[in-house]
Amino acid sequence: MDERGGVPCNIKMFCEGEEESGSINLPDLIAERGDDFKADACIWEGGGRNLNDDPFMYLGLKGVLGVGFSVRMLSGDAHSSYAAILPSAAWRLLQALQTIKDQDEKIKIDGFYDAITEPTPEAIAAVEALPDDAPEWLETFGVSGFVKGLDGEDLRKQLTFQPTANIAGLDSGYQDAGLKTVLPAVASAKMDFRLVPEQRPFDIFKKLRMHLDKHGFEDVEIEVLGAVNPYRTDLNSPWVQLVAETAEEIYGRKPVMTPNMAGTGPMFDFGDTLGIPIATSGIDHPSHKIHAPNENITKEDFLLGAKHAALIIERFAKDWS
Repeated sequence: MDERGGVPCNIKMFCEGEEESGSINLPDLIAERGDDFKADACIWEGGGRNLNDDPFMYLGLKGVLGVGFSVRMLSGDAHSSYAAILPSAAWRLLQALQTIKDQDEKIKIDGFYDAITEPTPEAIAAVEALPDDAPEWLETFGVSGFVKGLDGEDLRKQLTFQPTANIAGLDSGYQDAGLKTVLPAVASAKMDFRLVPEQRPFDIFKKLRMHLDKHGFEDVEIEVLGAVNPYRTDLNSPWVQLVAETAEEIYGRKPVMTPNMAGTGPMFDFGDTLGIPIATSGIDHPSHKIHAPNENITKEDFLLGAKHAALIIERFAKDWS
């Protein structure tokens, strides 16, 4: 920016420290100090280059509902010989969890899918045009195939447009080395539900409670561990077009646009609550090992990302003033 005469417009930078834990306090902060966050447009971190070195950008994020499950069946752990006459907390919780999703990956909570809006034809076309990353995913995760035998466009649509119900962890009884013949008194689990527009996490939580009660699991306690709304920017937004056009100028290739990430972040609070158009730009690459040992960035990606950000700002000041 210095080489081009300085910063041509006002810029607000927001670095949020709770994104990895669900951005619990962000909605209240925006409600209290919304004027401080108002802007004409937003660059969200998350773009970069894919395996083909094409620039890519996301226009949204899935939401998430994190839920903790717990059940107590005995006043304390018992010798497993009593399993013939006493209930097991571990089995009780497993039976409850098994009612949530069937073997065909369908989530069985009544009304779970009701609020979902169909993706636009433009969003569907964008996903159909995405590169096929399936071979790399199979190798990375060490599997021979995907759920339901998905591949091609169906695989990409499932990842982008469909919600999920994932068991993130289970805990009960004795877990150390060797065997201890114990009948667990308590059991717990954690789940995350990835949500898509227009699902709302607290609505899903209420439906989950009703689902458990309906199936006779009133004794299984649940609590909200995190809640983030999904969000997706319109592909036809002038802001999206500006970010895409400048990406093509910097990278020399047309960017690959994905309607939303499969992951989650608090984009809703800015895009919906404050009405700010959002598109991503960044320095990501599949080789950077995000959230893994030896997480890294390359100098080339860093410089390309900086040049793209500078051109976005310059073009915004020129065309949107």
